Amino acid sequence: MKRRILPAILVIVGSALLLASILSALDNATASEPVGLGKWLFDVLGTLLGAGAGIKGWLDLRQKKDAPSGSETRLTAFDGGQVSTGAGGKNIQAGIYIEKAEFPGAVLPTAVPAVQNRLHQLPPPPRDFVERAKELDELRQAFHNGRAAALCGLTGMGGVGKTTLGLAFARALAQDYPDAQLFLDLKGTAREPEQPLAPAEAMRYVIHAFEPEADLRALSEAELAAFYCNCLDGKKALLFLDNARSAEQVKPLLPPPSCAVLITSRWRFPLPGLKAVDVGVMKADEAETFLLELCPRVGAHAAALAKACGYLPLALRIAGSFLAVNADWTLPEYLDRLQSRRLATLASAEDAERDLETVFAESYENLSEDERQKWRALAVFPASFGRPAAAAVWDLDESAAHDLLSRLCRYSLLDFLPPSPPSPLPLGEGGGGEGRYSLHDLLRDFAISRLAEGEMEAAALRHAEHYHQVLSRADDLYLQGDENILAGLALFDREAEHIKAGQAWAAAHSPELCSAYPHAGAYVLDLRLTPKEKIAWLEAALQAARRLHNRAGEGVHLGNLGNAYAALGDARQAIEFYEQALAIDREIGDRRGEGADLGNLGLAYAALGDARQAIEFYEKQLVIVREIGDRRGEGNALFNMAIALHGLGEKKRAIELMKQALAIFETIESPYANWARNKLKQWGVK
Repeated sequence: MKRRILPAILVIVGSALLLASILSALDNATASEPVGLGKWLFDVLGTLLGAGAGIKGWLDLRQKKDAPSGSETRLTAFDGGQVSTGAGGKNIQAGIYIEKAEFPGAVLPTAVPAVQNRLHQLPPPPRDFVERAKELDELRQAFHNGRAAALCGLTGMGGVGKTTLGLAFARALAQDYPDAQLFLDLKGTAREPEQPLAPAEAMRYVIHAFEPEADLRALSEAELAAFYCNCLDGKKALLFLDNARSAEQVKPLLPPPSCAVLITSRWRFPLPGLKAVDVGVMKADEAETFLLELCPRVGAHAAALAKACGYLPLALRIAGSFLAVNADWTLPEYLDRLQSRRLATLASAEDAERDLETVFAESYENLSEDERQKWRALAVFPASFGRPAAAAVWDLDESAAHDLLSRLCRYSLLDFLPPSPPSPLPLGEGGGGEGRYSLHDLLRDFAISRLAEGEMEAAALRHAEHYHQVLSRADDLYLQGDENILAGLALFDREAEHIKAGQAWAAAHSPELCSAYPHAGAYVLDLRLTPKEKIAWLEAALQAARRLHNRAGEGVHLGNLGNAYAALGDARQAIEFYEQALAIDREIGDRRGEGADLGNLGLAYAALGDARQAIEFYEKQLVIVREIGDRRGEGNALFNMAIALHGLGEKKRAIELMKQALAIFETIESPYANWARNKLKQWGVK
């Protein structure tokens, strides 16, 4: 509109000046007195100037009317870069200069570069590219096994190196597709006010690469699609569709069978014929090699630095580039900073490609607010986790949790880890064919940085409660015997990191939960925690029970502390705890607990070599367990008393008591029956 103002003014001013000059000339002609030469010259000059200005303005108006308006979309691309011009411009990386308009009136450039520059656009991969053999092999297999048009996709989290890997692979394929290799950035991670590249825009771009003078202004979408297919029909062309957003964006761009397509995306989406390859982080040796390529002075610190970067290519590039250009930073200094403030330290270096936090934010911002909140809560998991755990932390049923977990995996904000059969775990515990989920360390840091006040506390409470139940479930399986023993231990081993994290959080924040943790896994903890670890748990639980004024819990934890010290061989320390537990159990009238305390005191004195004192405690235990009908406790007391008596040389009574213990163990199907039989055999009893 602004372009038409000046020509319009010229027309108006010129017309007014011309009219004034004509009226002045008529007035001069009818005047009664002669008019001077100067006034005639002024009228002639005014007439000429008015006519000239009017004609100039009219011609300019006609020219602006025929040209495209300033609201047209113009796409400009050049070798190895990305630009955006015009009011509605979109970034497209290419190797040519192309202009186009989205409505009638567009004009094509007067000069078109050579055809080979227009059709061969693949940017080279970075010179420091480190070959990732496993992923390249998967790409070759997926690409060449297609029955129709070769259609292959690379998916993975932001910063994992999908585009770089794809370019390296595409370069190797270029000779098989000599007619064209076209590169389009589909802007799948664009956020408001930008939008992903529309299929129609991408089609126009491809068509103009082959036919730069094609007039596409009046074509409908269907006609444009037909033109697109016709343009590619019979050609051996490779389309590299980078940063795709969805199947709806890509599907219209699929070419005829003579062509091939390579797609990269953070989103996993279904597409007929698509062979998808998930790109993960680098292997340790690949990451170390990459760092040494970027900055040779990394040297012996390469392994530690690669691990701190989570083996993520973008993080490795940022760290290596920073160290390469900042010689005043020593490797220990940088590693210390990286461990304390990882995301801030991995801000973009001077020659790094992109900022890590920005890359993560592109995926994160595409979630709804509720999805963001639930994704942030996953930062509570220090290791891989199962579906029931996510449901517990989110306070959702498993079906709803499964739907959201799948969506987060499609967004590459979460990794799915297939199960590794065979698994002894039952269904619903991360085994039985369900698989696990994992949040990359750097994404976990990002999630923590976005947590609102109180979010982590709420998630940590549900996490600790859930894994208290898992620990109890493992103990229950173990007590069921037979094959369930292995299942119970396997469940604990699978979830050990979470169980320990849950107990640590409970020790700091929840006395009730802290007091309950050791009891939930009384049997498996004996086999899976070191005595020192168990003592730490029990001491925390004892303090929690005392804060809660829970005398029964206090007595249980004192007795278990005695057992832990006995396992360490410190019988005297064990006796101190047993005596405290015995006093509490007598105070509250817990006869079963009292019997257990007496039996434990007998074992401790036996360990000190005082068999007579040990027998006294066993006899007192025997009275109580018979009184309350505790057959297991009765068998244990008889067994231990027989051992002590045999050591004192009272073999006849010892054999008699051991036979009574064996009868009880056989009745209740206790595993101690074999122990009793073996002892009798050792003592010469058949």
